[in-house]
Formats: sequence, C-alpha cells, structure tokens
Amino acid sequence: MSSYRPVPKVTAAALGGAVASLAVWGLDSAGVEAPPAVAAALTALLAFAAGYLKAPAGVEDDAGEVDLVYVLLVVLLIFVILAVVGVI
Repeated sequence: MSSYRPVPKVTAAALGGAVASLAVWGLDSAGVEAPPAVAAALTALLAFAAGYLKAPAGVEDDAGEVDLVYVLLVVLLIFVILAVVGVI
C-alpha cells in the first residue's frame, strides 16, 4: 500500500537542507556574509550527507541510540561556523 508519508531518507535530507539554511541565516545575523554560491553548496552538501547516511526504510536502526546523521550534521555545522568566523 502506497503512502504520501516521506521515507526516512527524504526526511533526513530535508532536515539537512533546513539546518544549512538556518546556519547561513545565523551567520548573516552575526554579520558574516556567505556568498550565495557558498550557501547553496552548503545546503546541497548537508542535504546529501543527511540523506546518504540515513538508513533506508525497512532497515532497522538501533533503538534508543542517537542517530548518527544528526550528530554529524551538528558537528559539521559547528565546524563551518567556526571556520567562517575565523576561530579555526
């Protein structure tokens, strides 16, 4: 039976794109301007990474463990922010 509910990989990719958009907005709010091409590339890379790393539908993840995709997204986001600000 088909459903209109998105599969987990699609949801993860959408969240990755949203995280990247929020990161660019946060940087702009902090006075650090990212060129549009960099913002687009960051969005595409995070969306791809999240979708690629998320387990396919029907493949069981370990229940109760933090999803690796989201941990990697947060670490990457922190790294990008620190790199743009000039801390690292």
